[in-house]
Amino acid sequence: MDEAGRVGAIVEEIDVDSDDRLLGSYGMRIPVLLGPSDEVFAEGIIDERRALRKALRRL
Repeated sequence: MDEAGRVGAIVEEIDVDSDDRLLGSYGMRIPVLLGPSDEVFAEGIIDERRALRKALRRL
């Protein structure tokens, strides 16, 4: 089980390249980790554990 699953978080992977709107917003920031209100929790090289801890503190 991954870090998100351990704390009951749901992670949805989306192909930004397949959506022109998302590509325009996040194209140069891929990969990007967004919160439930589309706030950017992490971008670029993402350390899963660190990003998850940061995201959970912000929720």
